[in-house]
Amino acid sequence: MLLLTAFVAVSLSFLILDHTWMAGMVVLVLFLRLLATKNIHLISSVLVICVFFSIRFYTWQQNVHQVMQVTPDVTQKQHLLIYSDETKISGDLLTFKAWWWEKRQWVNGYYRIRTLAEKKDVITNKQDKDLECDGKSFTVASPDQ
Repeated sequence: MLLLTAFVAVSLSFLILDHTWMAGMVVLVLFLRLLATKNIHLISSVLVICVFFSIRFYTWQQNVHQVMQVTPDVTQKQHLLIYSDETKISGDLLTFKAWWWEKRQWVNGYYRIRTLAEKKDVITNKQDKDLECDGKSFTVASPDQ
């Protein structure tokens, strides 16, 4: 009984959290196997346990989605000190680590290079840059905050 209940609960968690067809098939097969036992006590106890597990998995998933929803802060007239040795170019994407003067913290930044001349200028100019910029900032938070 415990093993069947555990299999049903685990497969139900995969169905709720992943929404895959394979998890749905496993849940269906396990429930059909449960019904094939024709043991009313076993069927009712497994269903009660599965209802509790389903509620717990669903509320956990909703909490995770709330934490992961990030709204950007739009910033204007902010100053970044970009160190040339902290920049990398991959195709037309410039990534950098910079000091954000107003917030007094290190930030990672991304910039899409628009022209080949601009890319050449970034590659050849190896000086640190103090820039005034506008943009969006995203705070990365862990789920327990």
